[in-house]
Amino acid sequence: MAVKSKKQLKSIKDLLKMTDDGDPEIREYAVRSLVELRDVVPRGMEREIIEKIITLSEHEYEGECGGYPVVLSLGYFCNIIPKDMYGKVVKSVIKLCLHDRWEVRYSAAKTFVELKKIIPKNLNKEVVEKLLKLSDDEIYNVRSCSVQALGGLQEIIPRNMRREVVEKLLKLSDETLLLIDEKDICSEDAVIGRLLKLRSTSSGEIKNLTEILSPLKTCIPADVRFRIVEKALELTGNVELEIKCPAIEILAVLKNIIPKKMRGEVIKKLISLSEDDCWQVKKSAILALGNLKEIISGDGTRMIVIDRLLTLSKDKNWNVRQTAVIAIGDLGEIILIDMRKNVVQRILELTEDADWYVMLFAIRTLAELKDIIPVSSRNAVVKRMLKLSKSGQQSVNNSAIYVLGTLNEIIPGDVRDIVIERVVELSEDIGLSVRASSVWALGELRDVIPRDTRGRVVLALLKAGNDKERAVRGHAAWAIGKLQEKIPKDMIEDAINELMRLSKDPESYVRRPCAWALGNLGRIAPKDIMEKVTEKLLKLSEDNEFAVRSSAVFSLGKLGNNIPKNLRGDVVKILLAASSEHDWIVRRPAVMSLGKLQGIIPKKFRENVIALLLKTSEDRDWSVRGAAIWAVGRHSDIIPEHKNDEIFKKIMELCKDKDASVRSHCAGAFKKLKNIFFGQRKEEVIDALLILCEDERWEVRKPAASSLGNMYDFIPKNLNKDVIEKLMEMTGDNDWSVRDASVRAIGRLKMKIPFEMKKEIIEKLSLMVNDENLTVRESSLRALKGMEMGAGG
Repeated sequence: MAVKSKKQLKSIKDLLKMTDDGDPEIREYAVRSLVELRDVVPRGMEREIIEKIITLSEHEYEGECGGYPVVLSLGYFCNIIPKDMYGKVVKSVIKLCLHDRWEVRYSAAKTFVELKKIIPKNLNKEVVEKLLKLSDDEIYNVRSCSVQALGGLQEIIPRNMRREVVEKLLKLSDETLLLIDEKDICSEDAVIGRLLKLRSTSSGEIKNLTEILSPLKTCIPADVRFRIVEKALELTGNVELEIKCPAIEILAVLKNIIPKKMRGEVIKKLISLSEDDCWQVKKSAILALGNLKEIISGDGTRMIVIDRLLTLSKDKNWNVRQTAVIAIGDLGEIILIDMRKNVVQRILELTEDADWYVMLFAIRTLAELKDIIPVSSRNAVVKRMLKLSKSGQQSVNNSAIYVLGTLNEIIPGDVRDIVIERVVELSEDIGLSVRASSVWALGELRDVIPRDTRGRVVLALLKAGNDKERAVRGHAAWAIGKLQEKIPKDMIEDAINELMRLSKDPESYVRRPCAWALGNLGRIAPKDIMEKVTEKLLKLSEDNEFAVRSSAVFSLGKLGNNIPKNLRGDVVKILLAASSEHDWIVRRPAVMSLGKLQGIIPKKFRENVIALLLKTSEDRDWSVRGAAIWAVGRHSDIIPEHKNDEIFKKIMELCKDKDASVRSHCAGAFKKLKNIFFGQRKEEVIDALLILCEDERWEVRKPAASSLGNMYDFIPKNLNKDVIEKLMEMTGDNDWSVRDASVRAIGRLKMKIPFEMKKEIIEKLSLMVNDENLTVRESSLRALKGMEMGAGG
């Protein structure tokens, strides 16, 4: 982003001079102020600033600049560090890991996480080695921060170092639990002091262990997983609550690494602990069960768990009842059909609980259970929420309105008028939170607003746009955009004019949803005001606040073919500029919007657009890289022939990207760009897709299988068998969407199936029609019927 004013440019230059001042407090002020201005640093000055910070961090210290660890600012400046300086910056932080002052070592460890996106691969090992060394530091704060950093940097840990990292975490967990000495057990003051220290530690290093082991699940060796879970199970038997309760909750955090053979044992143990006499133990066990939905398998086990939670919802201790309600909401989708009516009935009873907290959580839990509320219970739920919306207590009214807004399309037809009437009424409530929630709910309820009531709803939202509170005005703008085609035709222009007015609001909290809503209404706006809408979005795309710019550039993409021809060049210009902003939250929607302008980009901009997309495919942020590849795929018709090789090489490179979303977009792009890949590239493309079909993430395997299914005329004859065999293998995938994509692909490629494989495939599809997933069953049946047309050789 460009500097906003000459005054800011002068300030940045003055601050750089001040970093050479003889007074450490002035230097500290200068560094802190530069950090605050990082989003407006002009292009060309980034290098000078980073060089200065590196120099200060290495030579200024005694570790600090007027009490401020300069190294931290390197992390804050991450988004403006020139690419060719990545290595230099990271090496300077590595050097500071050896500093004499613990504050500097602590700050260096913390900075590594901020610099995560720019750490060069050749420095990964050295960074991890330094953090491992810091995890043995004599100062607890340094040890704790280094362990947190290892968790935050799990993606860069070399495979051959993963076991060492996990062993270190286990060692640190042992160290944490040795804080109470037996010799102190007779001293009341010593015990209380030690327990307080242990309590603070349990939110420190024990908490770090739980946070780190979960993201490290893909690199923890199998034997170590068993030992980790065994250790946690062992600690649940500790007599000290300060150890026992965190250990119980650790079981939930470890859910992704619990070996299949131990899952039943873990659930059984938690059910047993939920029967403990101590309410704190029961609460921890309930919390853990609520977070282990993915490993509670089998109808029998699920029934036992839900039964237990229903019993606990009647416990005399409000903490236990409240936690049981939360857990029931978390486990909603695994509640057996036969139990759902009783569960909903019990939650409804708890909305009248004597304890205020239990009552509020019970109300909110009904929103979590939306998808499992039986038809026969829906009227009771809605009527209860309507009654609670008149409770006189703002927090209760607010929660009831939230539930009504969430229930949306399951609200029975005979009470929809009453619901909308009540929500409109509450949009003028004296309570700010009630008004804001009601206005939000009107947007959520768009599909159940009776036709003859829509005008009144729009009028209520137009009125809410004049509310004195920004939260209400912001929700009003959002709700207007949400209603979209539900707005009566004779009120569309009034709604757009209101959004135009609100787009000048002094609060970005209001301008941002305005920008989003204008994109929605621009799809249905009369042609004679589309120029006005587009010009407003162009202006908002240069707003001072990045959040507003993000929404505005995203909305420009939503307008698509509705953009007036005379403004299409201006739109492309603004999107090209936004695609190079410092903030990824602006770059990503700008790149996506360029992709959405398929077929309407003026000729003179086409080559620039493709060049920009290729450049952003190297962005440091994964979401921008993925969006760029997606957008390239959308513009296959305007790619200059001389760019074909570059695009091919870039997609092949990004097929190995560390982020699954990027790999997923690459898999999808192949089928869209296949017409620009010829000759030997065909084999390379199919080979790449076959490799992506083996990716560890289902989000990659699914589009890879789908792309293979769309490559009928593209697959070289010598690879027919390899493709069909891979798709057959994928019909056994753990993820239903991958199975579905592979079955569909087989159906599309039926004429590519070698004769000798036809019988095997028919047998496989015959089994797949009984798949546990309905979509897979239907796709398998269609593919099986298609096989009757025969297979080629």
